[in-house]
Amino acid sequence: MAPAAHRPARSWNAAVVRGGHRLSEEVPLSGNTWVRQTHRWLSIVFTVTVVICIVAVLAQQAPDWVFYLPLLPLIGQLVTGLYLFVLPYTARRRAARES
Repeated sequence: MAPAAHRPARSWNAAVVRGGHRLSEEVPLSGNTWVRQTHRWLSIVFTVTVVICIVAVLAQQAPDWVFYLPLLPLIGQLVTGLYLFVLPYTARRRAARES
């Protein structure tokens, strides 16, 4: 292993390259990427709505409809999660059919 003085210094503003694209560049989203991104954002929305419900319970001033708020992003997560779960199996089947 080379001494620390001979190693090149890393630049903090250097762009990381993954999948042939620099992370600092804007990359058009494909269908699968769009579903993954939607799933991630739905998980954030779900977490926020659960926190809102907890705060409403602690404040003891919650109308009944507040407890149904987390169901909307949860249904979206169910749909996108099932799609992402099935995706590798359909890709394998498609690859086997093309061979």
